[in-house]
Amino acid sequence: HEAMTRTPAFPLRHTLGGGAYRIDQWLRGTGAQRLYRGVEVVTGARLLVAVDDYSARKQHLDELRAAVSYRAPGTFELVHAGTFDDDQDHWAIVERVTPGDWLPRVLGPADPWAAPRKAIELGLSVGRIVERAAEAGVALTQIRPELMCAERTGDHIAITGLSTRPIALFQRARGDMFTHPLFEHWYRAPEASSDPSDRGVAFALAVMIAEWATGRYP
Repeated sequence: HEAMTRTPAFPLRHTLGGGAYRIDQWLRGTGAQRLYRGVEVVTGARLLVAVDDYSARKQHLDELRAAVSYRAPGTFELVHAGTFDDDQDHWAIVERVTPGDWLPRVLGPADPWAAPRKAIELGLSVGRIVERAAEAGVALTQIRPELMCAERTGDHIAITGLSTRPIALFQRARGDMFTHPLFEHWYRAPEASSDPSDRGVAFALAVMIAEWATGRYP
């Protein structure tokens, strides 16, 4: 609640894509970079929306769109990349999410008896998505649990879909400003920035599995 009160009112209830998409719930972030839940106005489909500050002089929409315009099994569906209908100082990535709910809400506290099994199930479901994407020619080298959806069936939980597009947005942040970091933990392998590969993905997944199994970031 405290974090929510520090979050600016914008962009809640604001729209993108000529009124097609509306932001309706804050998820994470108190600085310039934030995550929201949105809704597709006509269909009611649920959306994940990543928002950041934007300067047309320093950042280029065409470059962002080229970087995020891919399709792969198990990834969220991109529906909009651009500025808001009534605001040109912020830009966003809008994605139609997979069934289930935002992973941080599904997980809950770690049960010491069930957590190891749950962690392995989650890890396997993420691995399958990453593998299918790689077969489709898309390398998901920047996976994070905050950009995943999961579904619980009885005592079992599985990742239904994920995205790395918000990372592509946030990496284009202007270099002349400071903002409170959106993500608390680091999952990328130290060498991943200069040498992204499947080894880096394995490292990130191992860190997540350890965190899911113990309830603590390793």
